[in-house]
Amino acid sequence: MDHKNFLDIPGAQNEELTGGQLKIGYWIAEHRVGLRKTGVAFFIVFDVVLGGYNIYHWATYFLSGYFNDQKNAAELVNTTNALNKLASARAAAPIAIKGTSAYESAAGRFDAIALVQNPNKEWYVSFDYEFDTGNGKTPKAHGFLLPDEEKPVGIFNFEGSYGTSEPSFVLSNIVWKHISKHDITDVSTWIAARKKFDTLNLLITSAGSLGLTEGRLDFDIINQSFYDYHDPEFLIGVWNGPTLARVYKIYVPRLIAGETRPIELAAPSSLLSGARITLYPHIDFFDSSVYLK
Repeated sequence: MDHKNFLDIPGAQNEELTGGQLKIGYWIAEHRVGLRKTGVAFFIVFDVVLGGYNIYHWATYFLSGYFNDQKNAAELVNTTNALNKLASARAAAPIAIKGTSAYESAAGRFDAIALVQNPNKEWYVSFDYEFDTGNGKTPKAHGFLLPDEEKPVGIFNFEGSYGTSEPSFVLSNIVWKHISKHDITDVSTWIAARKKFDTLNLLITSAGSLGLTEGRLDFDIINQSFYDYHDPEFLIGVWNGPTLARVYKIYVPRLIAGETRPIELAAPSSLLSGARITLYPHIDFFDSSVYLK
């Protein structure tokens, strides 16, 4: 086995220690114990300082930071509750059903009516509905309610018989649409400007004076808005005291702004004594097709 001759390593030959190097080595050897104690003392002081720093900060946290964290946590809970309340406030309240009725409209036919309300000022709602009359269900129909609108909806002149004068009103496929203030700043004012219709000159004629089996309701409808409408639909509610006794559905072809149209309706004599009428426009003002171009 070959052994390396360390004397042959470059730079290893003819090297000598200087006097300064010898003095340093001697001093280290002489003070080795003291240097070790100094190093140990340094690390002890470092640990004490570091531990004191940590203790100071933990004490500061428990004296103030902990309570600040508790305060922040409480504020976060309050903010979350406020956001939940805001979301609830902005959610649509359900459709209110204020009453139902069914009555004979002709021999072997009947109307089923529900008076409904959308209590929300910034929500539009569309829905399907049907009635359970006790003798079965009517076909489904589609309806809508403008924001903050109350009106009757119904199934008219349905062939058959009804088992109760207060049928169940069944809603389905309810779709809510929020109307943003970015689109319409004041929804109520916007609708009111388009929903300016009124009735004038109501005349109630009894059946006896006409020599007929039914009496008659005569009145005028006036369009007081600045908008022209293409075949608008109206529901005419006939009230006997607090009771919505009957609802008529009519169409008025091409109703121009400012125009007045005469309306004539046949009505059972039992409805006419003390009757008053309410006009319910059944017009979706958000649908551009309802306006005359």
